[in-house]
Amino acid sequence: MSVPGLISVIMPAYNRQNYIAEAIGSILAQTAGRHEIIVIDDGSTDNTAAVARACDPSVTCHSQPNQGIGAALNHGLRHATGEWLAFLDSDDLWAPQKTAVQLAYFDAHPENDLLFGHYDEFVSPEIPSGTLSTGNRETGVRPGCLYVALMIRRETFMRVGTFSENIVLGHLLDWLARARALGLKEAMLPDVVFHRRIHPGNTTLTRRADYRDYLKVLKGHLDRTRATPGPA
Repeated sequence: MSVPGLISVIMPAYNRQNYIAEAIGSILAQTAGRHEIIVIDDGSTDNTAAVARACDPSVTCHSQPNQGIGAALNHGLRHATGEWLAFLDSDDLWAPQKTAVQLAYFDAHPENDLLFGHYDEFVSPEIPSGTLSTGNRETGVRPGCLYVALMIRRETFMRVGTFSENIVLGHLLDWLARARALGLKEAMLPDVVFHRRIHPGNTTLTRRADYRDYLKVLKGHLDRTRATPGPA
């Protein structure tokens, strides 16, 4: 049974004691909505869990042995009680109006199932200028087909199922392929809904070898497509 109007925000965290308070603060600073903040400490070896618990009474922090982002997200889903689901990485920041613009869109377009928004990137302020690059990725504001940009009703999310736990990257891509196969309707807001922090510990920078997971996701999608019976 979901709590009407409540937004369950799930935050996986691993060794993010330096950033997690600011990430949680960006949820607390939202201009609209009621939030329960669910932090899943994925076996951190620093003070991530203690910092998270000290942030605000609305934060609950659950710990698990290190199992990866997919398992942490699913752990958070098991504790979620809200009508709505949203997500934030423990080193990124929601834009202050994220909740407001997404709830307003759903009010105006109740036929929509899942909603994304745009995002930008910033190099973390403690990094000396010129010492860390965003690499070959595009910069500037761009569409965020990422779980941090997503808002969705919990009931709708669970129609698709939980995140895959056997991949390191591409969790949302795999989930979204399953959502599209069910015919769920999605939309992309033009608003910036989160800011991605660039720092030396970014998963997308440190786990480049795991980009092969995207091929695994694509293969899984193609296998499901081939297994679906065509029209009679």
